[in-house]
Amino acid sequence: MRRLWQSVAALALIATIAGHSAEAQEGWNPFREKDEAARRFRKPSAPEQPPLAPMDGLFRNEGDRTAVSPQPNGAQVGFGAAYPGTEAPPPYVRNLPSAPDTSTQALNTSKVERLELEPALTSDGSGLPADAWRGMDVRAVEESFASLSLPMRSPAVQALWIRLLTAAVDAPAGGRTASHFDAVRLEALYRSGLLAEMDQRLNGTAQDDPVMQAFAIRRDLGFGNREAVCRTAKRLMGRRSDLPKPLVGELHLLTGYCAAASGNAGGAGLAADLAREEAVNAPVALAALDALAGNGKGPLTPPKQVNLLDFRLLELLGPIEPGEIIDRAEPALVAALAMQENAEPRLRIAAGESAARLNAIGAEQLSVIYRSAPAGADEVELRRGELIRVIAAEPATARRLQLMKTVMDDARRSGLLMPMAGVLAPLLARTNAADMQGHADTAIEIVLAAGDTRRSREIALATGARHWLALIDIAEAGPSQRQREDNLQALDDLVRRGRLPPELLHRLATVLDATDVNVPLPLWEAASRTAQPAGGYLPETGVLARLQEAARKREVARTVLLAMQTLGSTGADGAHMIALGDAIRALRRVGLDRDARALGVEALIGRWPRGGAS
Repeated sequence: MRRLWQSVAALALIATIAGHSAEAQEGWNPFREKDEAARRFRKPSAPEQPPLAPMDGLFRNEGDRTAVSPQPNGAQVGFGAAYPGTEAPPPYVRNLPSAPDTSTQALNTSKVERLELEPALTSDGSGLPADAWRGMDVRAVEESFASLSLPMRSPAVQALWIRLLTAAVDAPAGGRTASHFDAVRLEALYRSGLLAEMDQRLNGTAQDDPVMQAFAIRRDLGFGNREAVCRTAKRLMGRRSDLPKPLVGELHLLTGYCAAASGNAGGAGLAADLAREEAVNAPVALAALDALAGNGKGPLTPPKQVNLLDFRLLELLGPIEPGEIIDRAEPALVAALAMQENAEPRLRIAAGESAARLNAIGAEQLSVIYRSAPAGADEVELRRGELIRVIAAEPATARRLQLMKTVMDDARRSGLLMPMAGVLAPLLARTNAADMQGHADTAIEIVLAAGDTRRSREIALATGARHWLALIDIAEAGPSQRQREDNLQALDDLVRRGRLPPELLHRLATVLDATDVNVPLPLWEAASRTAQPAGGYLPETGVLARLQEAARKREVARTVLLAMQTLGSTGADGAHMIALGDAIRALRRVGLDRDARALGVEALIGRWPRGGAS
């Protein structure tokens, strides 16, 4: 697939319709063996010197790691108290009356930015300017896409990524053909597992363009539309003299698939031989074609990744064990299986949960998948679906929320916190907020993670769970600075009782600073007593500096792409604090405040303290 990103001509990108990995392990059988291989995140690069280091203000210099001394005479630090010690306040503690900033540069940058002329937005509701790709040509876009870890594990960033790829914005210059930029976006959607969005973009493209036809084959393979696949492949094969050699080889594989599906074993074998003559590197597809032609010589070897064509060929051989495929499936295949209504229930639910973790499908789709599970099933893979049905039918509010807590606790452990919140939130829509007393933490977490800040604030005020208001305020631009500071005071008692662990304290200070909120002194003091966490993903050297530059120039698309590089594949929860803070600042500076705030909530909500009532 990387051929597209480094293409010399636009047609080269379709040579990877059914790209396969040459790496394999011996003795793999997708119908019996259990795959125990664990996924590993890419090892973070050594951190560069960041443009902003939010927590470094509490040290005199890099070599002095001694925390600031407490106030003399044992004075208790509280909200509004004087800044402790003699050093200047760190950059995220601003506008304290007792510690005024006399610098000539003490100008509120957010007010300065408001004076800049806002760009004209598109009329498609994406919230992006028409010149979003300003500052980039198609080649630069390809190079940037090649450096991304797709799909994004952050729901907020994935939603922004989808808008960037589908918005009706001006195309960057430098395309080698009229369809070049469309092809780049389609490849990015495919790599992200976004088949539905890919289908929407294909609907507006030239149907006789071979590049678009190649992507149409991918889409139709995903949707299981065999007739369309074979029809398009036949059309392309008729033009094979005009196509790149690699694509001709891939078309032989597709011809073999169509022959095998129609019961023509000889045609499947012939297609495999022709593909080998074209030096196609597709071990799983070739082995499957051999088996379908009756020429199989032994068990298949396990690929590093199973793609759509691989799966469609394996599917012709017989039922497939979900555990043998899901962990190896490319994102597009995972999404395709999740959306396949006639798929075996265990396979579909396993694929649906995997696709939700990859943000390839939304909460609404996941809810439909859960509800499609057969009632009364004992299999572990089907129990969540059964529990969702039980919750929906439960009339008692307390019991329903107790069951939701069980589901959310499990979702947090299994990486499904945000999508599961989206599944459960509609089930709370008609519940009176006052009736949630005793289960406020669960209810607020669900509706806030689902993006409903109005409802989450209503529940917090009605149940007295005021410690959630500070997090809810991060999600919204509306509350005043005074209101934000008042709501942060609700955390004072939790800080004193040690209910905010050090990593959460540092992350909270980072997010508050990045959203231009004064960090209260008790939070700062509590954080200063612990070392700044060193864990989390940091991008390679130079990315943070380029991110800052792109944001300063108001280059929207470039800023988004660099923010994605900054956060890496782990999303907001797994990013280093420096990366998190810089990504939020950059997005806000180019006018993507809502997305930046959603990113901040993601970084905190899984660790947010519970009041103990639920």
